[in-house]
Amino acid sequence: MRTGFEIESLRRPSLATLTLARPVTPTTRLEVGVSWMRGLRGASFNLSLSSFLRSVRSFTTVDAPSGGPAALTQMVQGSVLYDRGAGSVSLVAGPSLQRAGVAGRVFLDANGNGRYDVGEQGLPRVRIQVGSVSAYSDSSGSYRVWDVVPFEPVELALDSLSFESPLWVPAVPRMVLLPEPNRFTALDLPMVIGGVVEGMVVRGAGGARQGVGGVGLVLTERRSRKRRMVTSFTDGSFYLLGVTAGEYELSVDARVLNRIGMTARPRRFAISAAGEGAPAGLEVELVAGGD
Repeated sequence: MRTGFEIESLRRPSLATLTLARPVTPTTRLEVGVSWMRGLRGASFNLSLSSFLRSVRSFTTVDAPSGGPAALTQMVQGSVLYDRGAGSVSLVAGPSLQRAGVAGRVFLDANGNGRYDVGEQGLPRVRIQVGSVSAYSDSSGSYRVWDVVPFEPVELALDSLSFESPLWVPAVPRMVLLPEPNRFTALDLPMVIGGVVEGMVVRGAGGARQGVGGVGLVLTERRSRKRRMVTSFTDGSFYLLGVTAGEYELSVDARVLNRIGMTARPRRFAISAAGEGAPAGLEVELVAGGD
């Protein structure tokens, strides 16, 4: 609710207004107002309905001035966009000149070549974030993000919380684009299936063998030297999800070994593009430094 009140120099009221506003739906807002002005006979009334839909914005206003006929005003705002890459037309709310967009497909890259091939699965309901603007892929994996500021570097990333499987991994986790105005930048986004690396950190032999918790492990991709860290649970178990294709070495953090005065032999293995080859039941054995 908003109110307004004006007083003339002789302390006489000259203007009074009252406006009530209420959301009708998550995308629609209704406002009703009444005003009185000295010198005019009676009050004036105003009603406005604003709708902010995904494809269009609509503003409807009815004014009933004191002593005059009522007037209705209707304004609709929106834009028609043509995606040349997909050969399709879409509608967006608001103006679109001097704006930019990104469009393409989110898909499961079965052969790991980084390109979409016929027959590869499109991934639905994946959230694509481009700067402050986002959109979800449709049932075929296609997506469009519009209303991006052109000529300015903007980061594109996929929201892992929207993935249907915890084993899906973006082939490129994040990238920076420089979109051009009044057009979509075509960009397909490949995802790969990662493997699961799981096992135990143990010490001792025979019946005295037991799991060791709180041990920091380092998983290193031997070619790129990219590293991931994990710490064993209290029972000695550990796991890493979404480990992509590559040749790996799993070792105990050298700082941990120095602190506890023990050694551990690194374990090596390879994972294929389909996420196969990831070891299960892998044992990382801690051995006394002199053994």
